[in-house]
Amino acid sequence: MEGGAFQSKKLAKASHDYVFVWLHQTQADSCASYKLVTEEFLEEEFLHPAYIFLRPDGTEIDKANRHHHEAITAQLILKILDRAQKDWGRGLSEKDYGEARASMDRALSLFVEKNEEESRKLLAGLAKLRERCGIRERAEAMLGEMAIRKKLLADWTAREGVRQGLAESVERTLRSGELVTTFRTLRKASDEAAESFLPAVTEALKETIRLRPLRLDRVFADQRSYYYLRAEWETDLMPFSGLTLTLAYVTDEGMTLEGFGTFDRVRPYRHHRAATSLSSRMLKLQDVANARIQLWIDDFLLAESYWKADGPKEFPREDSNVVVGPDLLREEESLGVGVRAQLRRYQVGRYGPAK
Repeated sequence: MEGGAFQSKKLAKASHDYVFVWLHQTQADSCASYKLVTEEFLEEEFLHPAYIFLRPDGTEIDKANRHHHEAITAQLILKILDRAQKDWGRGLSEKDYGEARASMDRALSLFVEKNEEESRKLLAGLAKLRERCGIRERAEAMLGEMAIRKKLLADWTAREGVRQGLAESVERTLRSGELVTTFRTLRKASDEAAESFLPAVTEALKETIRLRPLRLDRVFADQRSYYYLRAEWETDLMPFSGLTLTLAYVTDEGMTLEGFGTFDRVRPYRHHRAATSLSSRMLKLQDVANARIQLWIDDFLLAESYWKADGPKEFPREDSNVVVGPDLLREEESLGVGVRAQLRRYQVGRYGPAK
């Protein structure tokens, strides 16, 4: 008992710096939701029980400390927490985290309001936090976006022979933080300087709108099999409109099912996610040969990712769309899960292509 009390005190103290999460399926009817939760946050397939370690802001310490389907002891937890503290340092206290979160919220508001100078001051302070945390990393990412635009502005204003109207328009949009508007202005301009400068702006967009690799999981629920397709991306930009996401499946017999969502007022946010799922019945019992996600700005393909690198790259166009699965509550949410933006239009349904 005394040893247990001692371990409990050590665990309580360590929990101020790190959070221990234990997942366990206790009832048969929780199997589907348990599997969806674990597959949503964990890339591997996990058997229960599963446990992971998070920093107080909810970001994971590292994947090496994930464990599953094994006995867990207080000594093992303390060993992992001790190693994490050596590698990562102490976390923010509850008081410090509250203050840092308030500063980040204020910095984001100023950023959205285009008061970049005041936003930069707050972000610079957050980036100097000694503790490694998601707030510090978010501040560093946003400062990086500002630095990218600063360099682009210097490169643009140093150019000669640019017609005056174009020069002023590009300079104004860069100064105001509207990198997407700058991109659109350059694409429309019939000017050699604009054409030569466009690749640099395109690369800047790819640095500040980052698409993560596609994830496709097969989930069994309600006596059916579902293919759960997920797109995840990050952005450090001022709010912008006209970002389109497409999600598509192609079967081994060449049938394509595809959906899209176009978002407006996409806000700076570390993690955006949109997902949909397709049942084996809607696939007419065909196998999924490949899946694809794409991010577009207007008609420009910004990034794409395939499920299988060696799978088919042709997705024949059909009058069909992606089917909503059990993990999504309403059709209008099916392409808007976890996206801080306004969903302008979407195409999603419950039935496959008419034959």
